[in-house]
Amino acid sequence: MITENKLRIKRDGFELARKAKQSRYRELEEIRRKFVAKFPPSRIPLLKLDEYVVGKRNRDGKICRDSFCYWVVYETDKLGRIKPFPSSFRVFCEQKTQRYKFTKNFKNENDALKYQRDQIVRLLEAGRVNDLKAIHQIDISQTFKGKILFLYYPEKHLNIFSERYIDDFLREIPLTVPNENLDVFKKGELLLTFKSDDEIMSRWTMYEFTDFLYDTWGNPKSRFGDSTLADIKTIISNTTTDPTTMEAQVTVRLGQGEFGSEVRELWNHRCAVTGSITMAALEASHIKPWADSNGGERLDPNNGILLTASLHKLFDAGLISFEDSGKMLVSSKLSQSERKIFGIVGKTLSIKPSSETANYLAYHRTKIFV
Repeated sequence: MITENKLRIKRDGFELARKAKQSRYRELEEIRRKFVAKFPPSRIPLLKLDEYVVGKRNRDGKICRDSFCYWVVYETDKLGRIKPFPSSFRVFCEQKTQRYKFTKNFKNENDALKYQRDQIVRLLEAGRVNDLKAIHQIDISQTFKGKILFLYYPEKHLNIFSERYIDDFLREIPLTVPNENLDVFKKGELLLTFKSDDEIMSRWTMYEFTDFLYDTWGNPKSRFGDSTLADIKTIISNTTTDPTTMEAQVTVRLGQGEFGSEVRELWNHRCAVTGSITMAALEASHIKPWADSNGGERLDPNNGILLTASLHKLFDAGLISFEDSGKMLVSSKLSQSERKIFGIVGKTLSIKPSSETANYLAYHRTKIFV
């Protein structure tokens, strides 16, 4: 937390640094303008598969760098980093086989592309007028959505795409969050109001404002490291701690830490089975149990699945599992009446598991499923 006087001193001090960084800001804005010129809103409804997907190779065998997804993730990386989860794109090209892959509930890659294009068009329309309610309802993963909004409307939307980072800055400033259930874009609006209400900050570009946040409070990841990953890694390396105790010590940290955050992003912030978006009811579960995993596997988001609390308990107990296709397996130990109570009849994962996740699921089916 920071006092009003210290905030004023930091702000005035940043004014000098800001003026010295103008060439960098011009470079960033040039990258953004190139993106918008290459993919104007009018082009989005017309994008063909190879113009949209990431992973497609050219004739020379190199990955194509001209697609929409490639630009959003890689070519504009300096403007704000997002992780290239395939589920965020909804349709992509598998690098090894060069086959199109798409998330469940679509007949083919063209249907998936059409749906995603429509969602992006709706997003751009809502982003132009800053309709936060409409933005929230659009079916695109959170960080992908945030990056697209900033690229097209940098004067209205933050170039910070991690909800954990936004939450951290809100606490550090500090700013009052009126409702703990606010979505990430409404939380971002609180930071933007903080900017616009200040006579000096209101004149800054978004690049300058976010630089000020990082310069004043540092990278939130360093603070998360102190309270989550660093602690977890210390526990992992403590060979005197038995696996059961280890798991108990990190459960809470994982729910709010890097693992939980990446698992939520990987599954589009929805229960992998029911599609629920009520974050308070969702839990990041390890597929290969904590006690059976090595250090890398314990923090690998591909070893995670986002489930409602009741499904999480069933999964951990081995009463349900999933095939590589995503089809749910239900243990014979659960009666038909219990299956109906839990609503697990004929269910499949909303996203087909990646090859990495499938490897973990194979372990779960073999060692945990009963």
